[in-house]
Amino acid sequence: MGFSLYIHIPYCRHICPYCDFNVRAVKQVPEEPYLEGVIAELQLYKEKEWHAGNTIETVYLGGGTPSLFSAKGLGKFLQSIDVLWPIASNAECTLEANPGTINLEILKSYRQSGWNRLSLGVQSFSDENLKFLGRDHTAKEGIEALEFARKGGFENVSVDLIFGLRNQTLENWLQDIEKAISLQPNHISTYNLTIEERTIFYKQYQKGKFQLPEDDVQAEVLLQGRAWLQEAGYETYEISNAAKPGFRSRHNLNYWLGGDYLGIGAGAHSYSKECSVIASPEGAKQSPDKSSTSGDRHAPAGAGARDDKMVDERSFSHRWWNIRNPGAYLQKIKEGALPLQEIEALTEAQALSEFLLTRLRLQEGFSLDDFESRFGSTQRELLQDRIKPLSQQGFFNSLSNQIFLSPKGIPLLNELLVKLYDSGA
Repeated sequence: MGFSLYIHIPYCRHICPYCDFNVRAVKQVPEEPYLEGVIAELQLYKEKEWHAGNTIETVYLGGGTPSLFSAKGLGKFLQSIDVLWPIASNAECTLEANPGTINLEILKSYRQSGWNRLSLGVQSFSDENLKFLGRDHTAKEGIEALEFARKGGFENVSVDLIFGLRNQTLENWLQDIEKAISLQPNHISTYNLTIEERTIFYKQYQKGKFQLPEDDVQAEVLLQGRAWLQEAGYETYEISNAAKPGFRSRHNLNYWLGGDYLGIGAGAHSYSKECSVIASPEGAKQSPDKSSTSGDRHAPAGAGARDDKMVDERSFSHRWWNIRNPGAYLQKIKEGALPLQEIEALTEAQALSEFLLTRLRLQEGFSLDDFESRFGSTQRELLQDRIKPLSQQGFFNSLSNQIFLSPKGIPLLNELLVKLYDSGA
């Protein structure tokens, strides 16, 4: 059974005001020493026989801005991974790119070096919105990036868009959706702007320098955008993601379906249902019940249960994450040690909560039999009791053995999860 590999590139030309990812603004990226360090980290996992004998099914190079690195360097890097740990012949290998850092020749080189899926951080096709978001590319460059990707040989292209912006109306958002559809990417991700505490936007928002649309407006924007994508032939297979048939993100689906993934690079996060080889690493903190936020925007965040009647405290799986500072990360690698910051042993409570969080994001939801096989018949009965009144209120649908969100429930997933763990529900 294979696993997914995520590599974090913590460098950008500048930091956007909404971004709370592990990034550093630099004038020149330390490409060679950083990539050598990441390969050395992967070598350490190889020596510990983590997932020994298994292949890498998907590779995702995220950031930060991976497209600040050269095609020659990233091509050699991908080859080095394959030598250390075989990459499946049909693997999905995704490279994130900022439209302002690429051109046709660069994209041709990336494609020829082995990367077969491109994820473009377009965010908006409106120059006004891009300026608000602090992006360093224009709407024209976003459009050109998609055109260059096709001409450069990429047959699998994804576009990121952000909604819920200052003064954004439904009409304004649908213009972005319409433009994206007209350019025919294979995959479209639509993310709701959130104000995170460690960002410039947080300080500005707290001071009242801008306001965001009301919740009901944002819910309408989300649902209408999904409807337009469906009408255009996209499968809205996850709350924030839509794809042409055959182009769902395999890497992200592995996250949402609870598969193992290894994160390497500064601040990268990993998850495994086994993980015995790193259960007690030297220097890493042990955190049996601490929630965490993933370094990858698609990976699920930690979630703790709210009602101990439903679960016990056995360890079900593990999460762990690396040192965030790139310099300290590389120094740890030079010392021949895994650069781990902390390890979290998930209790059944956390595993159950995370199961619901990730599976309910998917259009098809989850089967009760699958839930019971992991958590037992008692938890199944309790869950069914708590979902029943919420289904009667129109938030959940069920088909035979399958539980999934209704359109009414999609914008309210977080609130519904709280109710599922509220003994009074």
